[in-house]
Amino acid sequence: MDKVRAYKIENTGALIATGILIGIVSAIFPGTTFDIVLTAVAAFLIYIFSDAGEKYFLVKLFIWGLLIRTVLLLLLQAALIHKNILVSGYGASAAYLSPDAGYYTVRGWGLAQHIMGIELDKALLGHIYTVNAYTFYLYIVAFFHYLFGFSPVSVTFINCLFSVLTGIVYYFIGKEISGDRPARVAAIMIVFFPSLIIWSIENLKDPMFIFLTGIILLAFMKLIKTDRMRYWALLFAALLLQSLVRPKLIVLEAGIALWACFFYMQLKKKLRLKHLFIMIICAAMIWPVLGPKLDAFRNEIIRYHRGVAATAGFNYRIYDDWIYDTNVDYGRVSNFEFLSAASKGWAHFFLEPFPWNLRSALSIIVFPQMVIWYIILPFSVIGFFLKLKSHKRITVALSAFFLLVGTILAMTGGNIGTDFRIRDMLSPLVILFSAIGLVHFFRVKSDEKA
Repeated sequence: MDKVRAYKIENTGALIATGILIGIVSAIFPGTTFDIVLTAVAAFLIYIFSDAGEKYFLVKLFIWGLLIRTVLLLLLQAALIHKNILVSGYGASAAYLSPDAGYYTVRGWGLAQHIMGIELDKALLGHIYTVNAYTFYLYIVAFFHYLFGFSPVSVTFINCLFSVLTGIVYYFIGKEISGDRPARVAAIMIVFFPSLIIWSIENLKDPMFIFLTGIILLAFMKLIKTDRMRYWALLFAALLLQSLVRPKLIVLEAGIALWACFFYMQLKKKLRLKHLFIMIICAAMIWPVLGPKLDAFRNEIIRYHRGVAATAGFNYRIYDDWIYDTNVDYGRVSNFEFLSAASKGWAHFFLEPFPWNLRSALSIIVFPQMVIWYIILPFSVIGFFLKLKSHKRITVALSAFFLLVGTILAMTGGNIGTDFRIRDMLSPLVILFSAIGLVHFFRVKSDEKA
């Protein structure tokens, strides 16, 4: 009872501040009532599905994470509007820090008008579908505008929820493999990681995509532990949503599905090592048929990278210059060159922007986070080897997920800004292992002093 009372007193200020902010936002921005309902449902689910010893920590983390994002969202919108940093279209204007965020807002409004039966210029309507065809997130934005009117701030608040809940999800993942303390450290680091906060206060699809990645990993962990069908449903529902959010990365979702099935069978003792050898032999036998299709797949990866490397902004190349010429035969790229490009892609994807190559104001702004990133990477390696000793099989499965997703993203990247954003699909997993390494490091240091 004392703990409950202390919790209430300790969080009264945060709750009052959150309530005032919600009241202000509700009065100014349409659709906020819906946001309030979503927030209440999320808080209730956290409370229901957490154990007694962790309820107050998780709810407190949820409140503070959401409060900070709400304040930053309002300040950012006010500053951008004051500086007249707006993108206009379809009869509306939206403030933006990232151009994609502004485009999603106004194009979503254009799509909402089309759904409402308002006639749009055919060229404008075609632009909506051409640029964002079959992008599920655009339809979420459009549906929100359809229900509540043009509401760029309220729809962005949903990303704040996705972002904070990502930290909560990784707490439960961490608890499965490392116990409560590292899981708490990881959750705090993820909730307050700078770039994850930035994406959450912008109208971008990244927070939802990152959250769904956490759901996939959590569902997989639960499957290994309980083997219940509902976790298969949750895993594949998250995969389906991810494929709709980023349809161009459908190959990534297919790879994750194969990863989940393979390691499920392996970890549940339903796939022996000898079965793996049999699969390799069978693959070798059908290579004459399968090979050309894999070559076509490889060529598509090269083509995709070329397209990204040609987009606006600061780009990089991972192949020889002749690859980027027009009318190139990708079949001329040898397997060695392809693997060499993969290693270059990993370096760019995982470490950009490099400290010796800060080519824009934004790269200078984000560099403090890169310093944090470079610091936590060694601790993530320590955490990985620690878990490799104590939870070998599940750690191998998680590292295979990391390598699979990272390689596909690295091979299809080419733009530094895009890489910086998409890298956060994997950064929570890196942060989780770094938290394990950090807790171990400071525990050892404490024991040495004692």
